[in-house]
Amino acid sequence: MMSLNRSGQQLKRALVSVASMLFTWLLVLPALAQEHMGAAPAGNGGVVPPVVHRGGEASLIVPRLDDPSVASFFGGTAGATLLYAGIGVCAVGMLFAFMIYKNLENAPVHKSMLEVSELIYATCKTYLLTQLKFIMILELFIGSIIVYYFGIAQHYFAEGKAGQVFIILGFSLVGIAGSCAVAWFGIRVNTFAN
Repeated sequence: MMSLNRSGQQLKRALVSVASMLFTWLLVLPALAQEHMGAAPAGNGGVVPPVVHRGGEASLIVPRLDDPSVASFFGGTAGATLLYAGIGVCAVGMLFAFMIYKNLENAPVHKSMLEVSELIYATCKTYLLTQLKFIMILELFIGSIIVYYFGIAQHYFAEGKAGQVFIILGFSLVGIAGSCAVAWFGIRVNTFAN
């Protein structure tokens, strides 16, 4: 039972790290993406050269979200404001989830039910970690394909757009981290509640 608690604490720390990384990426990546999509080239007198369209999602022209004349919602609110408000709602949701988690963790429980609950949690955690290992191996393949396709085949590295390749790669990792965090949270809350 002692090793189960220790591994549970390690998993909690790892998931808190993943959640903080995910939240940091959610704050940083939209700003980086907006910077890459809307930056005018230096030394050209502010003249923007014509954009070469190759097709695909990476070549979509995203307007500057901080300009209300381009993207306006709810009577003149800029799209960037709406985006950051959504990130704020996500942060409040995470805080609410943490409060629910702590209430369930500290709820009184019969000792035998706690043992059964911890056994179920250990089984689910083992399954989740096994799946995470498989997903990370798969991400190595998918990540290398992303780097090859965008960086080499689409010439992003040659055109000095390496940052965009890493943004795409970063968002694939954000998706994985978010899915794993939600799966762990569901497992833990269900075993506490039962």
